[in-house]
Amino acid sequence: MKDVRPGCLTNRPNVSKKGPCAAITLLSFSTASYLHYVEEFMAAMSSAGLLDVPVMVGGLIHTDDEPFLRELGVAGIFGPGSTTEAILGFVSNAVPTTSKQPTEFGRTRVH
Repeated sequence: MKDVRPGCLTNRPNVSKKGPCAAITLLSFSTASYLHYVEEFMAAMSSAGLLDVPVMVGGLIHTDDEPFLRELGVAGIFGPGSTTEAILGFVSNAVPTTSKQPTEFGRTRVH
């Protein structure tokens, strides 16, 4: 079972080692200000010691910005035209298989 938990980024990134850790993080943007937010988010991930958690960025991502996003440590970049198959393939390869079973309300049960 893959351990993927949904999350929400509203105005500012909020990263903490407290609480359940996700196996992957997805940031989705529909505005041109994503570079600032991704840079801030990745710095927060680094400060929290969470750079081992793959980060995906999707939405209105310009191809010219991909090298900078990669330098920041973004593992997956999915802009306009990205296919569902490509995104799911990335998630499948990026998230380690665990023995956790998802339960209601995002809690996990370890077998």
